[in-house]
Amino acid sequence: MPTELQRRIDALRDIRTFAQVSVYLRDELGWPLEGADLEDESLDDLTYDWDPAELGVPADKLRDVVRLQQMRPLTADQPWGVFLVQFEGPRLPITQLRRLLHALVTRQRRVGNGTRPSWALDDLLFIVFTGSDPAVEMHFVAFFDDGNRLPKVRSLAWRPAQSPHPHLTRLAEELMPSLVWPTETNDADQWRRDWRGAFKLMPGQAIGDAARLADRMARTASDLRDQIEAVLAREQAHEPTQQQGRPPTNLTNDPTSRPARSPP
Repeated sequence: MPTELQRRIDALRDIRTFAQVSVYLRDELGWPLEGADLEDESLDDLTYDWDPAELGVPADKLRDVVRLQQMRPLTADQPWGVFLVQFEGPRLPITQLRRLLHALVTRQRRVGNGTRPSWALDDLLFIVFTGSDPAVEMHFVAFFDDGNRLPKVRSLAWRPAQSPHPHLTRLAEELMPSLVWPTETNDADQWRRDWRGAFKLMPGQAIGDAARLADRMARTASDLRDQIEAVLAREQAHEPTQQQGRPPTNLTNDPTSRPARSPP
């Protein structure tokens, strides 16, 4: 029977769509989505669509945006704007995401007879998909203003089908739990501190670190195999090839002993 931690890791591995993300938010992080139809990938009763043209950004500046939705506020006093964004292509386009941020933070937009308000930079959360199965990448993204010209980007990112177990363990055990829905939603400052506390990694950092680790492990295994083969060759050159009771020397004929480099 899987442990509780393994169950939470498996929940991260199961995500491939925005509907599945929503199920994860409800079941694992306690977001109040019980009334929403999470079987419908369009999420029509949970979100409303945005046309990038509403943001006042030229279409060619957001050319990779395939889907852009805002999650409807789940409580009356919710400070956060939560956006679902799908980009075409395998990687997170930081420049285009910054353009979305700039438009959302600095503008007031008309919607019918009312306005769609802008948000403080600290109150925006982007849930982003890039790529496609089996190499789909999932990103929870927040921005941080450190006084420089461009806000810093921090993300929780993983490849559900490919990310290594240690990275998913850290996500499931340490980082994602910070995004649990608060029991007291009227304390907006604490809510911000809690959610923003999850964002400790730069975009691609964990994925890149995992790729480098996998490559290093593969090269180490290959070097070790070569050293063993060299030692065995020297031994065989100085000893009879047939010795009664000698253990077999083909210890490196395991096809898995030279692991291929794999994506994180």
